[in-house]
Amino acid sequence: MATITAMPLRGDPTDGDVEAPLPRVRSLRWSQLRLGHDDGLLVGLGVAIGLAVCFPFFGGRLLLLDWVSGPHPPLVPLSAWGLASPSATGLPIQLVINSLDRFLGPVASWLPILIFFPIATASIGKLSGGSLLARASAGILYSANPFVFDRIYAGQIPLLIAYALLPLAVRSLIRTAEGATFWPSALWMGVLIALSIQLAWILGLIGLAVGCVYGRQRLRGLGRILAAGAIGAGMSAYAISGLIVAGGTTKAPLSELLTYSTSSDPRFGLFVNVAGLYGFWRPGPVEPKNLIAGWPILLIGILVVVAIGMITALRSHPYRRTARCLLAVGIAGYFLALGSQGPTGFIYRFAFEHVPGFAVLREPEKFSMLIALCYACGFAWGVDRLARAEKMRWRRATIGVLVLALPCAYTSNLVGGLGGQLQASRVPSSWEQAAQIVRGHSLVLFLPWHEYQAFPFTGGRVVATPAASNFPAPVLVSSESGPGYQPGPSNGEDSFVSTLIAHGADTDAGAALSTIGVGWIIVAKVNDWRSYSWLGHQPGLRRVLDTRDIEVFRNLVRSKAPAHLSGLHEVTSLPQALTAGSQNLAGAVLSATAVQAGLKLRAGSSAISVASDRELSPTSYAVTTRRAGWLALPIPYQSGWTLDGKPAVALATGNLAVHAQRSGDLSFDGSSAALWGDTCSAVIAVVAVCGVFLADLRRRRNRQEVVVRARYERMEGP
Repeated sequence: MATITAMPLRGDPTDGDVEAPLPRVRSLRWSQLRLGHDDGLLVGLGVAIGLAVCFPFFGGRLLLLDWVSGPHPPLVPLSAWGLASPSATGLPIQLVINSLDRFLGPVASWLPILIFFPIATASIGKLSGGSLLARASAGILYSANPFVFDRIYAGQIPLLIAYALLPLAVRSLIRTAEGATFWPSALWMGVLIALSIQLAWILGLIGLAVGCVYGRQRLRGLGRILAAGAIGAGMSAYAISGLIVAGGTTKAPLSELLTYSTSSDPRFGLFVNVAGLYGFWRPGPVEPKNLIAGWPILLIGILVVVAIGMITALRSHPYRRTARCLLAVGIAGYFLALGSQGPTGFIYRFAFEHVPGFAVLREPEKFSMLIALCYACGFAWGVDRLARAEKMRWRRATIGVLVLALPCAYTSNLVGGLGGQLQASRVPSSWEQAAQIVRGHSLVLFLPWHEYQAFPFTGGRVVATPAASNFPAPVLVSSESGPGYQPGPSNGEDSFVSTLIAHGADTDAGAALSTIGVGWIIVAKVNDWRSYSWLGHQPGLRRVLDTRDIEVFRNLVRSKAPAHLSGLHEVTSLPQALTAGSQNLAGAVLSATAVQAGLKLRAGSSAISVASDRELSPTSYAVTTRRAGWLALPIPYQSGWTLDGKPAVALATGNLAVHAQRSGDLSFDGSSAALWGDTCSAVIAVVAVCGVFLADLRRRRNRQEVVVRARYERMEGP
């Protein structure tokens, strides 16, 4: 019997039965991420598109509506401990973004946008297949369309990265339904949900369609997809535990659907607008359709190619089931993108009101990514069909150029920073001067008191106030979004500061702000900053920096002096406490809190003071006081804070108060649940990665055994 060696057999070069060398088993490359020659060209195409879009951002920091960063980001967000957030849905991506900011500086603000384009072009090419021309056309349409345009302007970068990876997740789900292992699908689900919680519902819809279309036994295919979904949900344990710790709810008021409803085109209406991948609810940029009056004509041209591709794919065995799946999710995505409008609006409203967790899709236009997915693959198949219909090379080239020109013309002002509407920002040097002054642990109040506002260094564009990551101290920034936004969850500190600002000069601002631990006030000279001129006349505040761009005040009021309740039982509201002119402001605030919360406090029998507290960790403090009674601490109230087992109460100022005898340990009980969720997610993610590698190793070994067995049979044959 012949001996089988690990080395591949080499035949005579003239023999037609020469076999290629076997791949080494140690080479563990994920099949879904393996790049061939055509894939490399698609990546190059994506890099070229990304450079054309992002070159105005080089040399500065990119600040967008919901995408702001600075030189001092916290490495670990408080949501990792279960603090300061109703949920921790964005925890993984926030950790990545903050780490990139630490190591790359301003480059990290625009690098994810640049990376988005090669990921999107390569991933949609993997899903669509076909010739290089077809895959390139799919990449252009998928990565350069109005949906991408609006999301870049809005700064929803994590959502865009999830959108770019979505074709790879779909491809993995298809393989899972056909009989492959479910570990890659589970890993993709966990990654995409970590990028954007809305992808949980979108992936669920895709998984249902794939499970029903693919597989010889549909129940078995659905079972594998459900197993992948369960593991993906396990990777999201950090978000589930964060929601439980914060006492959050998965429901939202129906009015949010009206606020964030898909917009209609003033000339062509809602249905054409959604079909054209438009409909982002917030106006702002000059969109591509504003530059081309006859943009529906270009849309019709794209849809014609998509229709040709879909019809061809439905008749072709290799792409038939993929086309059915994408056509189903594309149609479903179209009606879901209409939201509470259109013929299926009542279904969307019912789900929003009664289905737990569906409230995260208060902005239904995000379902347009399913329309774009269907368009891109259909466009690729249509281009392939048109190109193969012509035998002459110059005609095929002409058709390719004309067809590729359609998506380029349809979103013509995407390049050059969205047609010059976005550019790099450079924060004034005076902000860094202020950062050196306020460096430390004292809370910084940033004014003007708006969550979104325009700054000179953003070119007058409205962005989220970028103070939190520009100063090396905890910063209190407004979470009141302003006109055009649905009010967010009630925040005690926000309400207190808003009340304080509304009364302005009639209050003792230094004493009032000392009750929540504010040691510094920064006023940026933008928008309505002159309305805060009364701060300069407050006895407890001292101006320490005044430049053309910014003012810095130091709060001189000591917040650790005890305040008695004697004679303050008549104070029944926060505005009354702030404007009473009392020397015992902290006691007045507690008296107002007692009325609001129903605390049984007798005037003269208890006292309130901001006690001496030493931070042991973000969720633990050592508290000491000379006098027994109620203690107010400059820590934002959240359910779960206890002092030696006694629960804290919420003050009218938004911070917390506890009743103590002398000293004790203040701790946040929810941190253990939050850390358990974080750990559980990390462990399941590691298990999923190991599962992918082991499955790939087994597949490659099985393939090698088949090849070796075939060679052995040929050697033993007659």
